Amino acid sequence: MYDATDILDLCQLEADKRRESEGGSMDEKALSCCQSLLFCLRNPVFAHKIGSRIKDLNQRLDDICKGADQFNFNINFGSYQDRRMTSQTEHSSRKAMSEFDESAIVGKNVENDMKLLIQELVTDDNNDNNNNIKVVSISGMGGIGKTTLAQKIFKETTIQERFKTKIWLTIGKHFDEAELLRSAIKHAGRDHGDERDMSLLVRTLTDALSASKFLVVMDDIWSDESWSNVLSVPVRNAGRNKPGSRVLVTTYKIKRLGFKDGRILPPTPCQPVRRGGCLVPTQETIDT
Repeated sequence: MYDATDILDLCQLEADKRRESEGGSMDEKALSCCQSLLFCLRNPVFAHKIGSRIKDLNQRLDDICKGADQFNFNINFGSYQDRRMTSQTEHSSRKAMSEFDESAIVGKNVENDMKLLIQELVTDDNNDNNNNIKVVSISGMGGIGKTTLAQKIFKETTIQERFKTKIWLTIGKHFDEAELLRSAIKHAGRDHGDERDMSLLVRTLTDALSASKFLVVMDDIWSDESWSNVLSVPVRNAGRNKPGSRVLVTTYKIKRLGFKDGRILPPTPCQPVRRGGCLVPTQETIDT
């Protein structure tokens, strides 16, 4: 239910904004869904806006149920456990990066922006000669196709030919640092030997990435910890050996991703297209 997700995302962003204005640290752990809702409802105007959207959403759900009854359709919105199981299934399929329906990406603007993203990834620039890693970002609210778009780019012939080593990593809110490195090593075609020592895993990943020009996709990032605490060292070190290597990021909160080694450029406002996808190409250059 994309509209419900959008409402929750708006509450989270409003809570982040208010916490910043009140002197809260941006490094604090993200508020829970209920905490974010309570926090942002301190603003009466915003509370009215959210209340109106929730009321409208409930009305649309009622209309759907009434329409279904007319045609004898059986619609079950599911219990909490059903939704939880569905969420877990969706997360598993995201991690597996299974086949996707390319028809979900529609619209001329989407195709044009996809070409722009690919061009950003494959075009050499002066920063490549300065041992820098370019990070290209796709950002926007949840449920508008960021991951699907990144998958399509990942499988494009131009990308396949440009980058011999390609790694897809799904980050999410919670991740295991060692497991993230182990997954990256595996996708790079190397054997981690069930190693759990972080320093050895970093060294192995650095060697694996240094073998050829590489593309690392970091999907569904919620904070910069997966970069600063885990992937920064191996990616930057390998980038020195293979200029022109790239990182592609998908996130809904690009403004909060303060990569310590680079700078964030202001993102373009996201424009969803028939729910098929959104494109917000931004880039940052990370000094190595």
